[in-house]
Amino acid sequence: MSMFCGRSKDLQKIEAKLCCDEEHRHDSSRKLLFVSGPGGVGKTRLTAKFAEEKKSFYQGGVYLFNAQSTSAFRQSLETNIVESEVCGTSLKSDLSSQYNFFVHQLQKQKENVLFLYDSCDKLEIIEKLLPREDEQIHVIVTTRQRDGHYFLDHSPHKVLHLDVLETDDAVQTLLSWKGYGQNNGGLDDECKEKSSAKVLVEQRRRSVVRNTVTCLLNEKRNCKQ
Repeated sequence: MSMFCGRSKDLQKIEAKLCCDEEHRHDSSRKLLFVSGPGGVGKTRLTAKFAEEKKSFYQGGVYLFNAQSTSAFRQSLETNIVESEVCGTSLKSDLSSQYNFFVHQLQKQKENVLFLYDSCDKLEIIEKLLPREDEQIHVIVTTRQRDGHYFLDHSPHKVLHLDVLETDDAVQTLLSWKGYGQNNGGLDDECKEKSSAKVLVEQRRRSVVRNTVTCLLNEKRNCKQ
């Protein structure tokens, strides 16, 4: 995986919400997590990094599903079935049957499993494909939805909202893109770059805030008209 930086606190939040340790491995209340945020904020990259770091916990495997549509999910499921060498079901079966068979076969290993449902903006695509209490499966769903109704009866501790990076994290990311912190630049140069990056981040942050406020004011005026 390419270099990752700027979301260390969010990685810790995911681990805390899912409780990835042996003590809580059978805790049914900690099996599902929604990671929401605008497009391009880093949801997929964050969850992939989490899966990479916790692969020793998920001995049963990590499986990625494209949840943009039912057809995309089915294709991902069929790919995962083939690549995991699970046999015994027809790929012509309906989606629920395929899913239940796949889960049943994985549970025979008696190991923890992680499913990543990526880009799911319509809950109906996956609402019948979520872990049951007796299954050792964690599911992380990435979505652009922020509406509380989208998450139905899923309590707040199962939702992680991603926003723009904090200033220090954003500066770290910019410096990493420039190659600093990899022992290929002098300390003075890095300090100068850090100062410049911080100014750039703050300018960009103020610009985003101004644009957001302007949009909200325009919407309010339009509603009054």
